[in-house]
Amino acid sequence: MQLTKYIFLLLAQLIWSIVITLALTSSPAAQPTRISHTLSAGESIRDYAVSPDGRYAVYSVQNSEFIVTDIYSVRVSTNSAFQISGARTTGGKITGFQISPDGNYVVFRGDLRTVGVNELYSAPIGSGSRVVLHGIAETNPRRFSISGDSAFVVYELDSTLANSVALYSVPIRGGFQAQLSKSHPGDIFDETFKISADSSRVIFWQRKNPLSQSSDVVLYSTAIIGGDPAELFNYFGWREGEPLPLRNIVITPDSKFVLYQEVVGGASADVLARVPIEGGDRFDLTNRISSFFMLSPDGRRIVYNTALSAAAPNVLVSSTMERFNEMTVLFGALPGESKPLVVEITPDSAHVVFIGLRTDPNSSRLYSVPIDGGTVARLTSLDDPFIQRFQMSTDGKRVVFIENNSGAQAGEDTRILFSAPVEGEPGVKLAGEIAGTSSIDDYQIAPDSERVLFTGVFDGNPAPGVFSVPIAGGTRDALSNRLIKSGCGEQNCAIPTDGSRAFFVAEPTASRRELFRAPIGGKALTLDFDGDDRILANSDILMLLRRRLGASAEAMIAGGRGVNARNFPASTIAERVDAVLNDQVGINRPLDIDLNGSVGTATDMVMILRYALGLRGSAITQGALGAPNTFPQRTDPAAIENHLRYLFTTYEVSGQG
Repeated sequence: MQLTKYIFLLLAQLIWSIVITLALTSSPAAQPTRISHTLSAGESIRDYAVSPDGRYAVYSVQNSEFIVTDIYSVRVSTNSAFQISGARTTGGKITGFQISPDGNYVVFRGDLRTVGVNELYSAPIGSGSRVVLHGIAETNPRRFSISGDSAFVVYELDSTLANSVALYSVPIRGGFQAQLSKSHPGDIFDETFKISADSSRVIFWQRKNPLSQSSDVVLYSTAIIGGDPAELFNYFGWREGEPLPLRNIVITPDSKFVLYQEVVGGASADVLARVPIEGGDRFDLTNRISSFFMLSPDGRRIVYNTALSAAAPNVLVSSTMERFNEMTVLFGALPGESKPLVVEITPDSAHVVFIGLRTDPNSSRLYSVPIDGGTVARLTSLDDPFIQRFQMSTDGKRVVFIENNSGAQAGEDTRILFSAPVEGEPGVKLAGEIAGTSSIDDYQIAPDSERVLFTGVFDGNPAPGVFSVPIAGGTRDALSNRLIKSGCGEQNCAIPTDGSRAFFVAEPTASRRELFRAPIGGKALTLDFDGDDRILANSDILMLLRRRLGASAEAMIAGGRGVNARNFPASTIAERVDAVLNDQVGINRPLDIDLNGSVGTATDMVMILRYALGLRGSAITQGALGAPNTFPQRTDPAAIENHLRYLFTTYEVSGQG
């Protein structure tokens, strides 16, 4: 008895220390749930966003005259919506909002107190009153951005008194408004300021003496709390109408340096330079940039296009951050190709993915190449496709894209959704047909890199619906057949970082857009015992282990519900847990990962947890297989990973499908 109690406590402590999210599907088909409040006649949702942790959705409401009047926040687990923008004077309106990266605050702009006097506000995302961040007459807060640590709001201020645009920062909870730009007369160029990743500094363009025929244009860096700006670059004698002397300004991920592309003009190539973010000596990296450069997410390499010769006028190269004009050719001219377009670096900084525009303007192909140089791999499958855009998974392993076959017969649908390994192995078709029975509109990859969310028309349904599919291919799951007006790209559908749910705006009635959510797998989650639309190790899996060790229903749920859990009775949760524990398909139990005839807490459950933590291959099985004398029948890491993928995607309790 004491040993059992000790094991139970040890397991509970282990599980409570792991906060993860699983994505498992089960038998009951899930209907999309409306989470926006009941709208009045003429009202509709304009914009929305979801907090990174998925706890809240925030949306703005417009009236019949398309004026945004209110901002609401809804707690996803309870569907309880409440207005957070506060009172509004007649004729006032809201002009945009952002959720802080930590998911605790909403910052928005509007003339809510006096018509024509725009102010900047913040409000707690859950409950509480709004705070005025900037509310001075004769000024107009414009573009704003929240620092990565969610502590400050940086904003442009259009002052009608000084006839100039300045830059300020203010604590997100309200407080001292610090001027970041220089106090001399001058304009901040629109949408040029950037906040460093560590949230310590802000860089910005400022034009001195804007009323003179020629003026200096200076790149500054300053502390986010204010202070004397450091001058990083100064261009003398710039005139209105001329191209800006700098473009593509980037702060390195470690927040130590600023990279900028100096436009030389004429037939000369541009120069790429590096300067310390707090000011210091400039170091030129190359003087051979044709039009653009990119910095890898790890800050280790730069990628840019250059002209090596008259015969090779547009070549894609990469180089380190340390030596002048040291470069590795990634992609040159191939037969039938003209130049690389839409170049991106994978999130893991290992590959460069790009569209190669062919000499036929209606044909393009998708390629990848190691960022350090190597074999160029073709990712597209059709003979003459046209690729407009692509997206890479967060783990950097796969690329998703739509191929539009220009050779199809008139009237046929040609938009096919594909997924391919970034290394260039054969891709798989995720959705769509050439025969005109389907149409793919838009798509995005879930942040956990497991599934692809997309909109399209299928099976004769005239209205576009929302669907998802495993990123490596598999069964297409319907999330909603409601009318979707705007596709499901990143601007129109949202997926929280745990990848468990999809949020989208639909029109169940004419001219009324409402906000919905649905499990991203299209089905209710089998192991979501507490009903919060996701499966957490410190709630659902903890309750599963407690029940397996003999805990009563009440003891099982004690402290085990998620923060967004529905108020299911203990008996209901116990029934759902027991159904999984007792499930048997033929002579096997789905939770018997190694197929040794029993579900072991120190073996099978450990492998389930490891898979949920993102481990793959032998990292799942090491030291977790049943002992040899239990005769496990499934021991190959690849086979075990495949079975775990089945559990996390299509597993259904027997008899409930």
